[in-house]
Amino acid sequence: DVVNVKNGYARNYLLPQKKALRKTKDNMAYFESKRKEYEAHNLKLKSEAEDMAEKIKGLSVVIIRQAAETGQLYGSVTMRDVCDAVREAGFKVERSQIDLAQPFKNLGIFDVRLSLHPDVAQTVRVNIARSSEEAKRAFKKEKDAHIKAVEKGVKKQYTPQMKKLTYSQGKLLIKLVDRECNQNSYEIVKAFLGPFKAGFYQTFAALFGASLKKEYDAEADDKMTERVVRMIEAGIL
Repeated sequence: DVVNVKNGYARNYLLPQKKALRKTKDNMAYFESKRKEYEAHNLKLKSEAEDMAEKIKGLSVVIIRQAAETGQLYGSVTMRDVCDAVREAGFKVERSQIDLAQPFKNLGIFDVRLSLHPDVAQTVRVNIARSSEEAKRAFKKEKDAHIKAVEKGVKKQYTPQMKKLTYSQGKLLIKLVDRECNQNSYEIVKAFLGPFKAGFYQTFAALFGASLKKEYDAEADDKMTERVVRMIEAGIL
């Protein structure tokens, strides 16, 4: 591309870093002769960046710092600190790839964008805490808050629909959940939300004359349900 930039930016950064050429007849001819080579190289770099982005996906790093009771750091966490933490996690990144407008001054969990390529970026979670134990508690608190938010959203969206279910529809829904998960619904809820929530939903299921603790049995009690589901899956119904 041909673009106009400030003289200082070109003279102090673009030209020394060989990221651009001055627009001259000779340089234009040189660029055209190398265009395919440059494009192939860029595609290679983009592919490598996409692979790294996929591997980095979901990465969280912990940075330990001293801080006051208010949570304000004695110092700050800079892009260099974030870069070092990501490198320690096993990923080769450069400081220039860390998109951080200003240093962090407080404890907390923050999302930091990594620019791996002009067309490829990924987000890393940075947990700044006084200790490893505090970092674990912060992650758990955030996870619990996320689960509550999701649960609230699900209830808001589906409660009106659930209230409209008939007795038979409610029982069938629970059976289908058990069938798809190959595990009774009570254990699924218990694993994700704990025994208290599992007990709550077990009571809810009882309103439909069902039990979340009952296993799906395709050879006995649920034989007819299994037959109908298989016919639907086969396109017969």
